[in-house]
Amino acid sequence: MSRFAPKTSIIALATAAFLAATSVTATADSAAAGRAAVIAAKVSMCQTIEAAGTKTGGKAVRADIELGKIKGCEIEVVLPNGSEKEVMVDMATGKIINIKND
Repeated sequence: MSRFAPKTSIIALATAAFLAATSVTATADSAAAGRAAVIAAKVSMCQTIEAAGTKTGGKAVRADIELGKIKGCEIEVVLPNGSEKEVMVDMATGKIINIKND
């Protein structure tokens, strides 16, 4: 049985999250804003996912781009005990902004 390397899995998850954030159901303007936020970001979505997992000790299961006042990546992680946390990471700095129980 083949196993994917962790970095391959992170890249696949980040790609899927980006595509979901700019899905066909989104308006053209919001899709363009999402792409612009990713292009302008100082850290990649992969780095934000890695930061969330490292900080919480969990594994990412979902990532969304948030285009509010702070451009960030909202990552849902599942901890080893089965609980979930939502982690917001600033895409400009890579710093954790907020962690909340989901």
